[in-house]
Amino acid sequence: MSELFEPRFKQPLAAALGAEQRDYSTLVLTRGAEQIRIESAGRLEGERRLEFTVVCSLELAEKQGGGAGYRQDPRPRLDGLPAIFIRWETDQDRKGKRWRLNREVQTGDAEFDDRFYIQSDAPEKHIHGVLGSAETRQIVKTLFAHHCASVAIKRPNLEVPTPKRSGALAVEYLTHPLTDASFPQLVEELEWLIDETLSLRASLPLFVGDGVAVVKRWRVTWAYYALLIFLVLGIVSGVIATFPVDDYPIAILWGAGAGALVLFVPVAYLLALGHPRGLTHFKQLLLLAFFTLPMGVFTGGFGTNWLLDTSEPQTHRTVVVGKTVCNRKNKHYADVQDWQNKRRSVTVRIGRRDCETTKPHDPLVVVVREGFWGFRWVKKAYRPR
Repeated sequence: MSELFEPRFKQPLAAALGAEQRDYSTLVLTRGAEQIRIESAGRLEGERRLEFTVVCSLELAEKQGGGAGYRQDPRPRLDGLPAIFIRWETDQDRKGKRWRLNREVQTGDAEFDDRFYIQSDAPEKHIHGVLGSAETRQIVKTLFAHHCASVAIKRPNLEVPTPKRSGALAVEYLTHPLTDASFPQLVEELEWLIDETLSLRASLPLFVGDGVAVVKRWRVTWAYYALLIFLVLGIVSGVIATFPVDDYPIAILWGAGAGALVLFVPVAYLLALGHPRGLTHFKQLLLLAFFTLPMGVFTGGFGTNWLLDTSEPQTHRTVVVGKTVCNRKNKHYADVQDWQNKRRSVTVRIGRRDCETTKPHDPLVVVVREGFWGFRWVKKAYRPR
């Protein structure tokens, strides 16, 4: 939240609407027994328009009748409150539907379905129950024709226990900059917006019970967690591992990581398939996999090569062929002749005392293991006694 508008307009607008200013960005007014909030996000970044949200409550009726008022209510009933977000349909939404990724329930109103995108995890019957009324759809069309940006039915706040748990109907509205000349027009717009919001709420069905109507799609959520866990485990195992002495495992593991990324593309498609924001999740999964899979396979390959190695140690004698590198972080290395290919050298880690006393052409003993993936690594290296 940011400042509602310039300070000199706060009190006049509150007085004109008969509202109480609760904080720097919220006005609360009473209509009959209703309390309605007008919240402001201030100016849109890069634009001069103001953004307001009008919020009114959606009280949930009790399942067992809920009193005479509820029993006499002629509106149809829906078990549970769905979360529904209606906005303008974008090219990305259309692309997601063409790729059969995005799930969007159609109302049967061609004009409404073409212009607006219904973003919801609610079951299909609940979306039809909310938007099946021609009156409801007409009010939504009218709102969007007058600078409305979104209409949302929000779920109850389950973290805050209340005597009567309720959801909310929120209408986001964009208007012109507030000036002395435009002030009367803004008051009229907000009065109209409040009336339309209350009319929209009256056209909605009666939501019964305190449950939330939702189709759970844990597969996408767990896919994000799985990728991150895979990356963390791979990096941790790679950090604690002893790396192979050869160079070819690097190319092999990077290639395996790239192959895993290619194989993950259809998996990401299936994971995102049928989600209200399927195309968005598909792109995000691929972006996350682009970083996690190659790196996780690379470091994890080194880690498992060392951690899961059950081969017997093999002892070889060799000689130092280059200068030793000694430092203060207990990491000391020497270039030695490869005991299998005399024409090449490999770098091995040695003890500090040996590092300080070893010179080129001095003999060295290395203890080597094959590695779980066949990437040989040096268990230890020391000067023969």
